[in-house]
Amino acid sequence: MSKQLIEAWILDIVSSDKLPIESVAALCKLLQQCERIAESEENDEKKKFLKTWINRDICAWLFKYFPNDTIENQFLVDAVLAKVAIRNSQVLPANDLRTLFTENQSCLIHLNLPVLAAIIALCGGLTLSNVENKKKRSGSQDYDGDMVTSARFAVVFSPQHMHRKSPLIPELKKYIQATQNPTGVDVQSDFAHQIQKKAEKIQLDDQTLEAVDTFILIFCIVGVDEFWLFRPFVHHKAFKLATNRFKGILNYLRQFLLAVCNTTVTYACQSALVALLPLCRIYRLEHLVLALLCWTATISDRDPCAVKWYFEEMQRPTDDEHFSYTDHYDKLSEVNHPDISDEKVTDDVRRAIDEAKHRLQDALEQTKRERDRTPQTDAELSSALISLGYLCWSLPDDNEKELFEDCLTNISKINDVVVRLDVLSVLALCPFICSSMNGSSDLNRIRSQLNELTRESFKELPNDMTPLLSVSFFDRYISLVGANDEVMDGINRILNQTDSLRDELDKRAILIAVGPCINLSSDLPSHFSPLMQRFHTSPILARAQVLQFDSPLLRQLVEDSKEKNMT
Repeated sequence: MSKQLIEAWILDIVSSDKLPIESVAALCKLLQQCERIAESEENDEKKKFLKTWINRDICAWLFKYFPNDTIENQFLVDAVLAKVAIRNSQVLPANDLRTLFTENQSCLIHLNLPVLAAIIALCGGLTLSNVENKKKRSGSQDYDGDMVTSARFAVVFSPQHMHRKSPLIPELKKYIQATQNPTGVDVQSDFAHQIQKKAEKIQLDDQTLEAVDTFILIFCIVGVDEFWLFRPFVHHKAFKLATNRFKGILNYLRQFLLAVCNTTVTYACQSALVALLPLCRIYRLEHLVLALLCWTATISDRDPCAVKWYFEEMQRPTDDEHFSYTDHYDKLSEVNHPDISDEKVTDDVRRAIDEAKHRLQDALEQTKRERDRTPQTDAELSSALISLGYLCWSLPDDNEKELFEDCLTNISKINDVVVRLDVLSVLALCPFICSSMNGSSDLNRIRSQLNELTRESFKELPNDMTPLLSVSFFDRYISLVGANDEVMDGINRILNQTDSLRDELDKRAILIAVGPCINLSSDLPSHFSPLMQRFHTSPILARAQVLQFDSPLLRQLVEDSKEKNMT
């Protein structure tokens, strides 16, 4: 199809007063495809031509279809305008909030976090700021600019990049202006109360954008800690649309998360690892730090001297009592290049691996002498297994996988099953294992072995463990292996025991830990919900499980509401 014909079709579409959302979605898909082609197109003329299709008129026309932009059409209108906001925000229609922030910048500075979250959820406004171009690097490696971000790009809020409008902007403006002129009234509580009253007036069948945005505003301002507050609204059509919209909002946030997480590791991260060295040396885990620094060096060009820095630090005398050094040299504020060659680093890493192998052999020999076996034996074996398990991946040698599997084979020599599960959890989080840099078939075999060892050790946990200790292992087991009926039965047992605990803080801690597991079984919400409601005066985060799509916990709230209405 010729470019002229496509352009004529687009013009015909945007000239229509009202179209079915399917036609609008088709146009959005075309515009997304044009944007992708434009990005990869080498011909500048063609690139400019494709980009002219997303102009001010089209953006203004798309704004009319926000009320029909739902999960059924994959929130395509929102997706296109969010991309426009990043690429070319000048073509976006006017926004009263943008005008307010532009004319009075102090309003933006004093926004509290719940209101900022609400504005982002309702109007967007996130963009990427290239922090690397803000400061030219000097030969002395000035890292200050990178201490505040984990990537070359920082995610920032900018009023110029708000890509949505909301019927609730007048209420938000009124609240923001009120915070600028303190009168002694609790403005925030008054605003939350006002929005709740507005929600109570929404009819069951109301599906307007104002109704949907009202529930989204409540989620952000009031929060979901006390999820039972939403019981009166679970039958409202707008409530369901609002929970669906959150899926679109999460995808919007996810784009920025991926943008900043797929780049380099910062100096701040590497310096934090080095700062842990004095403490790690006391517990003989210094090789763990070395392994993590080696890993950062393989995925980042931020500080190629990080591994050299480790070997320089290892020459310093330690003050074990204060977890520091006796020479009082502030390494973290005096960055320079250690005078160590790359060849020496490779040799030293290989020497460290040999040391870790000898340490493991010594620890295994100690386990054979049952008369001399003490808890310290398990501790020494654990640190040796973790050190070698991480460090063996630090050089591209052929035997790296074999060394790791040797560690897994010897984990069964740890007598204390609690300690054994701790070691398995740490090894499973090894970044070399979690990454995709190595052969997938070997990694799958290693992961399967880790999972099987975790299953076997989990069965050995004593039955008399306290609920607070038990729940931590259930959480780790589900993260590594997944959930099954046995695990669900165990969580139910923990909840039964929780009710009889005397310490209220222990109860709260257990319920917070169990929260993420609630939607794994249709039986758990009925057990969990009453326990949560007992802490109404001291809210506990339900980890937003009420907002999970097809949520058993949300269904439980509906059932509870029905029973209440019947009685």
